Amino acid sequence: MSMASTRNRRIILASNVGPLRRAAQLDATLITKPLGVHNLGVVEFGVWIAAPLLSRLAGMLYFGFGSALATFLPLDGEQRAHVPTALTINEVLS
Repeated sequence: MSMASTRNRRIILASNVGPLRRAAQLDATLITKPLGVHNLGVVEFGVWIAAPLLSRLAGMLYFGFGSALATFLPLDGEQRAHVPTALTINEVLS
């Protein structure tokens, strides 16, 4: 079997596996969400769904503390005194 033939078979396999994976994921969602609402209740299920979403959204926030630290680190004196505060805020928000 030639190298091109093997490559073509892998491409065809990969293009067929993607929709199958998506269908299995959809089936799992259609099964687990109603079970989650039934077992947890509406409020607890909402918290269970919202917690991962909030953590993903927090990762998308960027307040520019890294750039500010890169600016303040080479400085001396009073301006450099802001570095520990910026590090603390950056850790709290991340």
